[in-house]
Amino acid sequence: MVSPPDRRFVHRANRDGSTDSICKDCFATVCTSAWETELGHAERTHVCDPSLVARFRKIAGRVD
Repeated sequence: MVSPPDRRFVHRANRDGSTDSICKDCFATVCTSAWETELGHAERTHVCDPSLVARFRKIAGRVD
């Protein structure tokens, strides 16, 4: 059974059948794979680069 995707990530389908997992906090492409298990592992182990998070929050005008 495949567990539900983490809400912190969005998935984008590619023309070649693979899927990109993109972090909604730092906008990094965490993984590109044709296998859901690889996407899930990459999402569970992803750590955002704090400088990227700060830069995107500044651009968006968000201060948390």
